[in-house]
Amino acid sequence: MQPINEMVNIHSEKWTVFYNKVNVEQIKGYDLIIIESEHYSLKEITFLKANNATVLGYFSLSELNINHLQFHSQSHLLFEKHKNWDSYYLDITHKKYRDYARKQMISSLEKGVDGLFFDNIDNTSPWGIFKGQEDLLLSVIRDIKNEYPFIKLLINGGIWMHKKIAALTLGWFVESLFTRYDFVHQKTIARCKSEFSAAVEQLHAISKPYDLPVYLIEYCSPELLAEFNPHLPSHWNLECLPIHLNYQYAIG
Repeated sequence: MQPINEMVNIHSEKWTVFYNKVNVEQIKGYDLIIIESEHYSLKEITFLKANNATVLGYFSLSELNINHLQFHSQSHLLFEKHKNWDSYYLDITHKKYRDYARKQMISSLEKGVDGLFFDNIDNTSPWGIFKGQEDLLLSVIRDIKNEYPFIKLLINGGIWMHKKIAALTLGWFVESLFTRYDFVHQKTIARCKSEFSAAVEQLHAISKPYDLPVYLIEYCSPELLAEFNPHLPSHWNLECLPIHLNYQYAIG
């Protein structure tokens, strides 16, 4: 296997994800930030836009967290609890789903974010609960893009259908390339070298034909990531944050 820094054209980009409410005064100077718009006022998002290059609003395509403001009002769309997370699956085939999705996305856009970050599309993957229904969610994404043609979109996952999403996303967003979470023992485990190498090779092969950056995100301690030091280029822009915030890399 080639060294990673010979396989990809590394570039440094300062970016992060905030899943919880954070004091906006602390969020300055980023090239890209992803926020849950419902936690912020129009004034706060205006501040974020003035102090960061790109602000995207988070939207879960196929799940709804139990703490979401819309959780109880959208109970008619929920049908099964996720076995690992505090969320329920949304019935994406329900006749009212598209209306719900559109209203949530527009609510975020009306607060002034530059675009949307789509999560949980992988529930339609060959191993997901909505296997084979990816075109339904892609049509939701295309519809909002057609309605708001100048917004920026970033899709979490979906690498398995890269040909379908390449024209929609501003980059490839991949979670847990170096680690995996053991839900039984409730701990993060570093992937073995062969597993990690295979994942990097696959990501490289898929992303190479496209002129798009790749965003990698992990959820664990910096100490665990130290196990990968022999495999990581020293010039990767690595920022370590607690779980539920994250740490990130940007490669392209």
